[in-house]
Amino acid sequence: MAMPDQEGDVDYLQRVERLAHAVVDHAQDEPWFAYGEDGQAAERSLERAINDLASHLRHTHHDGDGCLSE
Repeated sequence: MAMPDQEGDVDYLQRVERLAHAVVDHAQDEPWFAYGEDGQAAERSLERAINDLASHLRHTHHDGDGCLSE
């Protein structure tokens, strides 16, 4: 099995991050949406997973992700 090239990997990861942000953007209007520990109090596992994703995107940054000035 051939290894994907580095550019392909970066494109893939950027696409996944854009989709994750879209999920969080749509969830923000839901009554169960919350960051951090409050988000883990959501009733359903899907809601908790989305809240965890939102918290991760909000607090974790990497070089070149466009979130912080470089």
